[in-house]
Amino acid sequence: MRAPRILHGPRNGRPRPYHDDMSGTWLFWVFASVIALFGAALLGWSLFPDRSRGRKRCPNCGYSMNEAPSLRCPECGCQVMQEKHLYRSRRRWKWAMASLVPFAIATFLLLWPKMQRDGVGSVVPVTVLIFFLQFDDSGWIINGIAHHIYPDTWRPYIRDGTATGDTLWRWQWRWLGRSVLNRIGDEDHDPYTHMRYHDWLSGSRDFSEDSALREKITQAFVRDISHTDVLIRRSAVVFSVDPTDVDGSLARVLPLLLYDDDERVPHSALFALALIARNSGTGVAPLLEALEHHDPVVRESAVAAIARAVAEPGQHDHLPGAYEALLAMKDDPDGDVRERRIQTLARFQSDEEAWDTIKSAWQGDDPYARRGALYAAIARSPRPDFAALIVIEALDDQDNGLRRFAIHNLRNFLESEMFIEHVDRLEALVDHEDPDVRDAVKSMLGRLKRR
Repeated sequence: MRAPRILHGPRNGRPRPYHDDMSGTWLFWVFASVIALFGAALLGWSLFPDRSRGRKRCPNCGYSMNEAPSLRCPECGCQVMQEKHLYRSRRRWKWAMASLVPFAIATFLLLWPKMQRDGVGSVVPVTVLIFFLQFDDSGWIINGIAHHIYPDTWRPYIRDGTATGDTLWRWQWRWLGRSVLNRIGDEDHDPYTHMRYHDWLSGSRDFSEDSALREKITQAFVRDISHTDVLIRRSAVVFSVDPTDVDGSLARVLPLLLYDDDERVPHSALFALALIARNSGTGVAPLLEALEHHDPVVRESAVAAIARAVAEPGQHDHLPGAYEALLAMKDDPDGDVRERRIQTLARFQSDEEAWDTIKSAWQGDDPYARRGALYAAIARSPRPDFAALIVIEALDDQDNGLRRFAIHNLRNFLESEMFIEHVDRLEALVDHEDPDVRDAVKSMLGRLKRR
C-alpha cells in the first residue's frame, strides 16, 4: 500500500490560488477556431492555388508548354525530366510555411486556459519534464510532473493525489527515481519540494521493479531521517516504510518513537507503524504501548494511528488487543484523546455497532466525545436518518468548533434527502445568531424546496 500524500505548501511562501472557473474558456475556443480556419484557408490557397487542369505548364514560371518542342521552357529555361512534371499544380511554399503561424497561435489559445489552471508543465510531455529535471527543478517542471502523476486530483500548491503504477510507464518511474536521487541532495530547494521528491521516490520504489534502485531509494530515506529540517524528517519516516521489507521498516521506525527533539517525529513514526500494521499486522505492540504514554499528544497520535491501521470498518482481527485497549480509555484525562477515541472506535465497529457508539457519545455530557461523535457520523457511510438530527443539533451547539464543522458538511457533503422530514427544525434555525448557520440553513432549505 502506498503512503498517503504529504501536504505541500506554496513555493517561496507565495500561494497561488486555484481557479476552476471555465466560464470564459469558450471564448478561447472561438478565437482559436477562427484563427485555425484562417490558417487552413491560407494553407489550401498556397498548396492548391493553380492546378494545371490538363494543360502543360512550366513548373517554374507557368509558361504554356503545349506547343513547346522539348521539355525545356523557352521562357525561363527550366528543364524538367519527365512530361508529367508539366502537369503539376503550382505551389507557394513560402505562404504554406506562413500558414503555420496561425496554427501555432490557435494551438496556444486552446492550451492557454489549461496552462493558467494547471501550469505550463501540464501541456509538456512528462518524459520531457523528467529529462529537464536532471538539470533544473524550477516550479513549472515540478508541478508539471505532479500533474501527470496525479492527473485526477492534482491542483497547484494544494495537495497531491495518490499515484498509481499506470500514471507512468515502468521505465519512466525508473528514470524519475534516478533523476530525483541526483537532485534530492540539493539544499537550494524548499522543504515542500523535498517532500514531493520523497513521494516520487516512493512511487519509483513501488512501481519501477528495479531492486538496485529500490536499495538506493531506501538509503536516501534513511539519510533524510536525520535531516536538519523537521518537515523533511517526518516525511522521510513515513515514506521509508517499504511494504516488501517489513522487518527493515520496523528497524528504522521503532527508534524514532523515542525521539525527543521534536514531538512531531514520534507522531510520524506512529503513522509509519500504522502503515506497517495495516499491511502486515506487524508492529501492533508498540502502538498499544503508546496508548499508555504519559504525554497526551503521543496517546492521541497512537489512537489516530490505530484508526489508520484498520483496513476496512469492522475488520480489526489483524490488530489484536487494540479494540479492547480503546474501550479501556473511556476516562482518559485528555479531551482530545477522548474525542479521537470515539472516531477510532467507530472505525473498528460494524455499521450497527458504530452508530450505537456515535449516538451514545452524542447524547452524553462529554463535549470532546460529542465532537468525536459528530466527526464519526460525517465520516461514516451510509448514514441513518438520525445522522441528520445530529448535524442539526450541532448547528445550535455552544461549541464553536462543532458548529463550524456542521456548517461545512451541511453545505457540501450531506444529502438533502436526509433533511426532508426535519424541515421544521431547520426553519427554527433561520434566525440563528451565527450568520454562517443562517446562511447554511437557508441554502439547505432552498435545496429542499427545489426538489
